[in-house]
Amino acid sequence: MLILLLGLFLGFSRAAWGLAIASGGIFYLVLTINEQQACVRLKYVALSLVGLVAVVLMLALAMQLETVSYLVGERFKIVQDYDGSRLGRFARLLIGFSLALEKPWGIGPLRFSDYFVEDTHNILLKSLMAYGWIGFISWVTITIWTLAAGFKLLFRQRPWLPYFQVVYIVFFCHVLIGNVVDTDHWRHYYLLMGIVWGCIALEARWRRQLAAG
Repeated sequence: MLILLLGLFLGFSRAAWGLAIASGGIFYLVLTINEQQACVRLKYVALSLVGLVAVVLMLALAMQLETVSYLVGERFKIVQDYDGSRLGRFARLLIGFSLALEKPWGIGPLRFSDYFVEDTHNILLKSLMAYGWIGFISWVTITIWTLAAGFKLLFRQRPWLPYFQVVYIVFFCHVLIGNVVDTDHWRHYYLLMGIVWGCIALEARWRRQLAAG
């Protein structure tokens, strides 16, 4: 686990850092709340403290390298040059949403960078530009439906509950991270969504079997 976290840290991706911290923290919170036995909850707390200490030590060792500490300092700047420049990320968002009013059918997949040098880095703007208003509405609808239908199962005691919680929380955090990343080309995004749908279908079958006795 430490090796994987070190690799994640050295990727210097703020989105990846945020995704890992948010999904890990939310899952730990949900897991602890959902646990019925006090002794098991205590075990979770103890393991989390040991894990945090190990991660802090690992990061402290990595930061001893001058290159690593410099790059981390650069990445911790809230606004990067490519964010706040004349055609930076923030400006492209405003321009892109205005352009969507002029071009309701979009401008086509992978065309945004032809107009503005870089990609959208926002899944809502990406769906508008690549797929038009129909694609945008479809994307928002399927995302909200998946989150709403899956949330109903998040605390139901089922044999598969811990696995569903992992998938749902990671999917939820992917939706959040879509504000700064184009997530529609991530294959695992659709895998996560499909697993959520599979668990919804599994819950329906479970309830039918209970009703049948």
